[in-house]
Amino acid sequence: MLGASSIQVLEWVAVGLVAFAAASLGFRLVRAQGTERQQLKWVGGAGVVATVAFLLSYFGNQKIFDIIQTLAILLFPISVGIAMQPVDQAISL
Repeated sequence: MLGASSIQVLEWVAVGLVAFAAASLGFRLVRAQGTERQQLKWVGGAGVVATVAFLLSYFGNQKIFDIIQTLAILLFPISVGIAMQPVDQAISL
């Protein structure tokens, strides 16, 4: 079983990996053009909303922020579905 210090280390590793992924998405957004740029904006926007929801969950009523976190996580597949819409239209032509 993991001790408290091991869990804290894993939490910081997770935070670092999320920050690395966000930076990677930002670098791709800078170089992207056209449809790819719009797709990255949708996914990045969902990421920002999820990040704000998780940060706010540390301050306030836990039940309310659990609901907000769940909705924020659900934004990812929704944003990917919206971002893929132009690709689906291009394939069906």
